Amino acid sequence: MELIEGELVTMSPIGSRHAGVVDRLNHLFSRRTGEGIIVRVQNPLRLSPHSEPQPDVALLRYRPDFYASAH
Repeated sequence: MELIEGELVTMSPIGSRHAGVVDRLNHLFSRRTGEGIIVRVQNPLRLSPHSEPQPDVALLRYRPDFYASAH
């Protein structure tokens, strides 16, 4: 489930092909990005008080706490 514009949206289960593509992207981005980027896989991303999607892959600006204090 994801929170999008204040509504809970049911998401489909992750299939094998989907998981394989996400893993491939994670591998690619992790190898090619510098120390200033965090590659985040299928974790929440707070866009507003009413939207917190869980994208397959997100490239985030580096923070020493790795976003443990807030999404």
